[in-house]
Amino acid sequence: EKNAAIQFDSIILVSEYEKELLKNDVPNANIHHIPNIDFMETRTTPRFKSNKVISYFGILNNPHNEHTILYFLKNIFQELIKKNNGIQFNIYGKNPSEKIKNAAKKYDNVLLKGYVNDLEDAIKDTNLLVVPITAGSGVKTKVLDGMRWGVPIVSSFEGVSGLINIGESGVLVSKNDLEFINKINIILEDDKFGKICSQKSLKYYKKYYSKDSIYNKYDSIIR
Repeated sequence: EKNAAIQFDSIILVSEYEKELLKNDVPNANIHHIPNIDFMETRTTPRFKSNKVISYFGILNNPHNEHTILYFLKNIFQELIKKNNGIQFNIYGKNPSEKIKNAAKKYDNVLLKGYVNDLEDAIKDTNLLVVPITAGSGVKTKVLDGMRWGVPIVSSFEGVSGLINIGESGVLVSKNDLEFINKINIILEDDKFGKICSQKSLKYYKKYYSKDSIYNKYDSIIR
């Protein structure tokens, strides 16, 4: 890869993190970061829903999603409901693994929704999206989906790896489980703050990840 990088006039990577990694190894290469084009359009107005329902979605027999959900239930949700027992956790996605099914059964306030026809509307009906991913790189599309749907997001650092200027995003990023719990509670207990996070995320998405933004970046490189 290092030898190949210097053979091209320009190189485009979809992750800012991966761009910096390659730039460190091949400082003379002309490397750019441009996100994947998201051709999906939000069908309805992005919205913030004031309730005590939190959500997660993904393909549920995927090992990364399975680990994420099991970790969240054991290390975060179990402690979260001690402080706020009115919370409901909705899990969306097809093909839930047996481990996820068994873990969800242990809680009255965890609903394994499985596959739904309208995921966008289902997530918008919840108060916030949790992304407690503990490993992996690259941009997580579920984070971008939450942003364009106007749903506040609480995430681990790994969940937002690859995103640029994350401080502008409105995503509440947590460095440990206790922070994750506290930031969920902040949004659940403060509707005004939740709406601010929602609006910031939508603005951030339009600025950096909308089709128009990405087309402009390609134009600037090609010209």
